Amino acid sequence: MNAYLQNLNQEQLQAVLTTQGYVRVIAGPGTGKTRVLTSRHSHLIRSGVNPMNILSVTFTTEAAIEMRRRTVANIGYFLPVSICTFHYFCLGILKRNIQRLNYPNRFSIIDRNGQVKMLREIYSEMNVHAREYPPAEMIEYISRLKASLDYVPHVAQGMSADVATTLPGATEGRLNEIFVKYLRKMRKYRAVDLDDMLYFTLYLLRQHKDLLDDLQNELQYIQVDEFQDINQAQYDLIMLLHGKHKNLFVAGDPDQTIYSWQGSNIRFINEFDRNFPGAQTFMLTTNYRSSSSILDVSNSLIMHNRNRIDKPLVPVAMSEAAAGHYQAKNIYDEASYIALSIISRLDDFTVKFSDNAILYRASYMSRVVEEALIESGIPYIVIKGTAFYEREEIKDALAFLKLLAYGDNISFERIINKPARKMGKTRIYFLEEYAQEHKVTLLQALLACIGRPPFDYPEIKDFLAVFNEIKARIGLMSTSQVLDEILLKTGYEELLRHDLDSERLDNVMELKRAVVKQEGDTIGRLDITEYLAKVALYAEPVDGQRPNSVQLMTIHSCKGMEFPFVTVCGMNEGGLPSGKSVSEEEIEEERRLAYVAFSRAQKLLTLTSANGFDFNHIPLRPSRFLSEIMPGLIREVRMLN
Repeated sequence: MNAYLQNLNQEQLQAVLTTQGYVRVIAGPGTGKTRVLTSRHSHLIRSGVNPMNILSVTFTTEAAIEMRRRTVANIGYFLPVSICTFHYFCLGILKRNIQRLNYPNRFSIIDRNGQVKMLREIYSEMNVHAREYPPAEMIEYISRLKASLDYVPHVAQGMSADVATTLPGATEGRLNEIFVKYLRKMRKYRAVDLDDMLYFTLYLLRQHKDLLDDLQNELQYIQVDEFQDINQAQYDLIMLLHGKHKNLFVAGDPDQTIYSWQGSNIRFINEFDRNFPGAQTFMLTTNYRSSSSILDVSNSLIMHNRNRIDKPLVPVAMSEAAAGHYQAKNIYDEASYIALSIISRLDDFTVKFSDNAILYRASYMSRVVEEALIESGIPYIVIKGTAFYEREEIKDALAFLKLLAYGDNISFERIINKPARKMGKTRIYFLEEYAQEHKVTLLQALLACIGRPPFDYPEIKDFLAVFNEIKARIGLMSTSQVLDEILLKTGYEELLRHDLDSERLDNVMELKRAVVKQEGDTIGRLDITEYLAKVALYAEPVDGQRPNSVQLMTIHSCKGMEFPFVTVCGMNEGGLPSGKSVSEEEIEEERRLAYVAFSRAQKLLTLTSANGFDFNHIPLRPSRFLSEIMPGLIREVRMLN
């Protein structure tokens, strides 16, 4: 038996050696799902199957790279193996066949930022304001329309003039018009978005039997990773591809379905045996990651979800310590406890900073934790994200205050076009020339030139009027009030309300709360310059290259990771579960998020929650998930001395 097979347990080995027909693997966290997928891919090759006759698809480039690495290591020599993401697979088909859609062979792939630029161009042509149709909402609307409409034939036919009347489904004429213009511009610029990659591929396979036949003949074995996360288009693609040989192997965990907002449908994995009669199901329940106390907490919580496939995880490692819960006086006490607990673990010289992970539901929640870590001298990095004071919107907000306090050029250039005020390169160059000649700042130059060409237009006049009005009243307002007014009256806050990333506004609200906290901690008045001096401590760039650092991340970012010590902070109603979760289905997804977070821990799991108020001044209450965990599984802990 090959070495990679000898390292499998009985559950894993049965799944790997089942090479024919329909197979579903329900794999709990830490049970070796990736090992099973790569071992089976390797076993098929070792059994004589041509590597090009096997396709394994997953969701992230990082996962695909890791699966390829393990497979090549198992085989013992390099072979071109077909392990890739759904979009990469579709890209290969489109590169060879997109001309069949009457689409240019050379095309570009645009991301969400590219989509926003496209929409702004359309809005300008239609004289439509972004406030009326926020770009973030419009992109979601376009994605939903593409999922429900047979739009690709119209793209292939060149987008005829009457296309708007032949595309039912838009709820309002203006929305339909924006959608059609979007399709036309994509074609004009020879671009495709991520939705197009899937839908174009599906259309080609359905319309061109020769292409589908070739792929079906080639792909004799198909494996799908993270099957709980696939959407309808991805499911349809797999159904087409596997149709001839009917060898389909899927692996995933319905208890880790956390992307329904991206279209994932838990029914695809839950109902696999009904949709494919005769399918075999293997359960991976032996957990190699977490101690028994952590699994007890995780199992106890997820049992509250309905209609799930029961698979209680069985630990290999017994507990070193029971999971803990710290109920803090407020969010600052919560952050202090987290920092102190990390320091206390270092008494064991085998423990490193990097053994510790801090997980949170939303990125704005990292602010108080980061401040506590900085004050305690604890190195940290933010995984798949940005440190709080390095986020663009936080730098913008502080730049507004700096411009009021110092009038400096760096802050001026940062915020003068946020939101857009027609201050392009030509006008900025004019100001720079004037400022250099008269030895003044850019702000002073603008104040001197306002009302004269090229600075005689409403947007810039309005900005200076707001700026001067607030600056004149600085002595009558607190720093937090100044920040409130400048962000509101300049339109910056409104700009964030329509941003693609809704968390950017949450981050600014969190910054406002930080200012209020600083004011409360200060004896006497905290003016703007004093606040900026204090916050400079936190705004030092975080070195993302330090290997021995505490790791901070959102729960969505921690999928597939593991750490000896995990702290899940913000275990409050409105935090986890999110305040946006209302229906039972949404609460169940939040419960799955908590399950994912808990099951990242190897040795010790700590949950923290806080009293006090959130940034909307709503009283904080402990998360319902804490009360759902069986009594006795979590010990209450106190602040460390």
